[in-house]
Amino acid sequence: MTHNHPEGIKGAQSVAAAIFLARKGATQADIRDALEQQVGYDLHRAYEEIQPSYSFDSSFQGSVPEAN
Repeated sequence: MTHNHPEGIKGAQSVAAAIFLARKGATQADIRDALEQQVGYDLHRAYEEIQPSYSFDSSFQGSVPEAN
């Protein structure tokens, strides 16, 4: 997917929103909650939950939530 694809656009908007909120002093929890509402992904999974089954995925929905 490229940034011209709806999922790519959603990913770019999410990254921009996270940076904006961080620069305005939002907490990590506030940013996580805002992004969960914006994109609808579960960003509360712990590393220990993600790591055992994770494999490389270049798509937004396969990489950005896990990078949180």
